[in-house]
Amino acid sequence: MPRFRQGSQRLIQEVSHSLQNLQTFHEHPLEAVKPACTRAEKTSGAFFCSFFMQFISQLEQQLRKPLPGRSVQAEMSVIPTENNHFTPRSGARNAGVLSLFFPKNSVWHLALIRRAFHEKDHHSRQISFPGGSYEERDGSFEKTALRETEEEINVHQSKVQIIGKLTEIYIPVSNFNVHPYVGFMDEYPDFKPQQGEVDAVLEIPVDVLIDDGNRLKMPIETRGYKIPDVPVFQFDEDVVWGATAMMLNELIAIIKPSMPIPSMLV
Repeated sequence: MPRFRQGSQRLIQEVSHSLQNLQTFHEHPLEAVKPACTRAEKTSGAFFCSFFMQFISQLEQQLRKPLPGRSVQAEMSVIPTENNHFTPRSGARNAGVLSLFFPKNSVWHLALIRRAFHEKDHHSRQISFPGGSYEERDGSFEKTALRETEEEINVHQSKVQIIGKLTEIYIPVSNFNVHPYVGFMDEYPDFKPQQGEVDAVLEIPVDVLIDDGNRLKMPIETRGYKIPDVPVFQFDEDVVWGATAMMLNELIAIIKPSMPIPSMLV
């Protein structure tokens, strides 16, 4: 039998199985993502629509399982993690950040930001998730992530559906304990970078995000020091390293089992 026909039969079988899973999946993501899926179906057909929906559903299921945690974060660490470098010091501040997925051209994307230059900011000009410091009015780190995302890139909190949380991480250089959340929107956001705080919003397609070809080592210069062989992710001209790369590595490890069709015609 021709490989394409074999692949087509497997496609139909997986679609059927996926639709059964979608019908039995019992919480909010499917209802919330249906508008985006309807738009995708108009341009790409019902088969694509089912997989478009399935990604968010499976991602939430993966986030409910035990997280990969520190061992996966450590793969992208600049400094050794065996010691107490990542144990929060006394007086550490808390922060919330958001891994935000959104549809663009019928493909899921992740939002990252390029921070603006500030002379005394340890993370000036670096690539990061939207987010920031916890304030008492927030009431939770999740609310912090949502509030800061709205302030930094103009994504209204009511339009974001939180589906889980990554492993928190301590950043010694700034003495922050960061709580990363994962959420999605069912429409393309009206991004507006916060003047003076955010230079640009990066829109990374999920297939680019998980491509191992974007993972490498390079020297990084920061605050007058040059650090050799830093593990990084590179997306075009933008380089992600440090705590953001550590959180991103855990997210990628969770995303990979969530991809609906790894390779349908192989």
